[in-house]
Amino acid sequence: MASIRSATRYTNSLNSSTKSDPSSSAEFSSSREMSRALTKKNDAAHINLGSMVKKLVENKKAKNFDKGPKFVIAADFLAEDLKKTAKKSSGLSGLHKKLFKGSSGSSAGAKRGEESSKKALTEVKSNTRTLAMVLRSERELLSLNKEQEEQIAELKNLLEEKNREVEKLKDLCLKQREEIKSLKSAILFPDVMNSQLQDLLEKQGSELKQAKQLIPSLQRQVTSLTGQLQCLAEDLAEVAVVFTCNPVE
Repeated sequence: MASIRSATRYTNSLNSSTKSDPSSSAEFSSSREMSRALTKKNDAAHINLGSMVKKLVENKKAKNFDKGPKFVIAADFLAEDLKKTAKKSSGLSGLHKKLFKGSSGSSAGAKRGEESSKKALTEVKSNTRTLAMVLRSERELLSLNKEQEEQIAELKNLLEEKNREVEKLKDLCLKQREEIKSLKSAILFPDVMNSQLQDLLEKQGSELKQAKQLIPSLQRQVTSLTGQLQCLAEDLAEVAVVFTCNPVE
C-alpha cells in the first residue's frame, strides 16, 4: 500500500511540475511522453504487487481464522520488493532532472539576460539622478558663494571701521595712561611734586621782581614820550596859526 501511494504521489508531482513549468514547450513533448510511459509501467507493476500482497494477506487471515497458520509470507521478500520500488522511483526522479535540466538552463539564461538589462537600466537611471543632483548642488553652491562674497565685503568694511575706532581708543588710552602716571606720581611722591611747584613759584617770583623793576623805568619813558608829544602838538598849532595869518598867494 505504501509503495502504491508513493508511486501515485510521484506521478502527481511529475504532472504538476510539467504543467506549472512555464519554460516547457513543444520541443520537450517527447520527453514528457517517455516519462509518462515509464510512470504507467511502474504504476502497473506496483498495482500487481499490491494486489498480490492483498490476496496473500487475506488468504493468510482466512486460513489462520479457519484452520490455523499454514502459509507464511516472508518479510524479506516484501522488504526487497520495497527496495526495488524505491530504486525505480529514484531512477525516475534522476531522469526527470536530466530531461528538464536543459529547459531550466535556458530559462535561467533568459532570466539572467533580463536581470542584466534591468541592472543596466537602473544604473543609467541612478547616473542621471546623480548628475541632476550634482547640477543642482553646483547651482546652489554658486548662489551661496555669491551671497558669502557679499557678506565678506560687508564684514571687511565693518572691520576697517572697527580698526579705526580701535586706533582712536588706543590714543585715548595712551593719554589716560599719562594722566594716570602723573596722578600716581603726585599721590605716591608728594615731595617731588612739591619741589616742582616750588621751582615754578620761584621762577614766577623772579619774573615778578623783574617786572616790578621795569615798571618805573617804563613809566618814566611813558612820561617823556607824552611830553614830547605835547611839544609837537604845540608846534603844529603855531604852524597852523602862521599859515592862517599869512596865506600863501
